[in-house]
Amino acid sequence: ANGRYENISEAIDELGKLEGKIIFELDDNSPLRKKLKKYGKNYIRSFYSEKIPFGTVLEDGTRNEDIQHLSFSDNSIDLMISSDVLEHVVDINAAFEEMKRVLKPGGKHIFSIPMYDGMTRQRASIEDGRIKYILPKHYHCDPAKDGNGFILVFWDYGKDFATRFSDDRMRISIAKVPFGPDGKMVRRKIIKKLLTFISIKSILKKTYESTNYKKRKETGSMIKLRNLAVRTLTVYFIGTASDIHTA
Repeated sequence: ANGRYENISEAIDELGKLEGKIIFELDDNSPLRKKLKKYGKNYIRSFYSEKIPFGTVLEDGTRNEDIQHLSFSDNSIDLMISSDVLEHVVDINAAFEEMKRVLKPGGKHIFSIPMYDGMTRQRASIEDGRIKYILPKHYHCDPAKDGNGFILVFWDYGKDFATRFSDDRMRISIAKVPFGPDGKMVRRKIIKKLLTFISIKSILKKTYESTNYKKRKETGSMIKLRNLAVRTLTVYFIGTASDIHTA
């Protein structure tokens, strides 16, 4: 978890000043709280619970939100942040539509997802209120979650992730890719690629792209940073390795 949040933190730093910006993180107990709490009420945290109505705001300011059906108004968020959430979303297309709806022009979404070595595939769906398993049950461990601490995985995201979910309103790109001293992509023990992705929604009609490189001497890694100003929504993400339990 530390590695992915460090990458997300670095991606946030690349955005520059966030004063006056509305920041929405899909995690009520994120390690990024210490970094972002200085923005006060402009930093909104959320949790997910089916026990209370979505959109409910608690006394501490946290909100109950479903990324498939967000309660925010259109064009109201400057920056969204999530870490290893989207693989647990049943209707991922609805989630991306909500990103497009709530982000302001020029808004961004920085998120991490575990990356599968093959092509993107759906593991499960919900039909008539019941879970239908397309592939064997697959879980990620979340010690902070109530119950048994395991969350069902609905999607395995693969090397076609960016092209599969990009369209004329949303472009998905890798923001950070760590490499080892041998020049090969770093892999975790679960053989998941460690990548990084963001979201930019702009009203510009033309596309301008510049690419900068930074060398991380302490790890021998290379980070590729993309600064895009485009008319479409651009999603930069961080693919990560997560604790996995298969039933």
